[in-house]
Amino acid sequence: MLRRITPIRYDRATTGGRTGPLFITCEAPDGSPVDVVAKFSGGCDQGNINLAREVIAAQLARDLGLPVPEAFLIEIPPEWAATVPADQRSKIQTSSPVAFGSHAAAGRFRVWTPGHEISEAMLPVAAAIFVFDAIIQNPDRRSQVGQPELSDAGR
Repeated sequence: MLRRITPIRYDRATTGGRTGPLFITCEAPDGSPVDVVAKFSGGCDQGNINLAREVIAAQLARDLGLPVPEAFLIEIPPEWAATVPADQRSKIQTSSPVAFGSHAAAGRFRVWTPGHEISEAMLPVAAAIFVFDAIIQNPDRRSQVGQPELSDAGR
C-alpha cells in the first residue's frame, strides 16, 4: 500500500524527464517531511493513465525486490498550486488532485553511461532491472547521449 502524503513546499524543477517532474517536500501523516520527485498528470501525455502505470511499476519492482525508491500518492490541495512558480503552475492546476511521487534518493541512483562496467557482484541486479524494464517497456530507458541527466531526481 502506498503512503499518502501532502505537499508543503515546492523546491525546484528537475533538469530532465519527459513529464517535467518537480522536487517537492511533502508531509507524511506522522508530520515528518518527505523529499520527493513528483509527477503530475498534467505533464503526462496520457494523463492519469501514465501515473497509474508509474504506481503499478513501482510496486511491482518493490515486490520483486528491485532497488527502487519508495513510491507515494501525493494529495494536492487546490490552493497549493499558487505556491509554485508560474511556469510550473498550470501543469499542477490541470492535473488530477492526486500525483505520483517517489522518494528523492539523490546520490543513491545515477544515470548509467557508456564506459561504466557492470561488476560480477552487480550482474544479478542489473540483469533483473534490464529484464523488468523490457517487460514493462519502460520508455525512460534510452540512450542518454546528449540527453539531460535525471540523476538529481533520484532516478
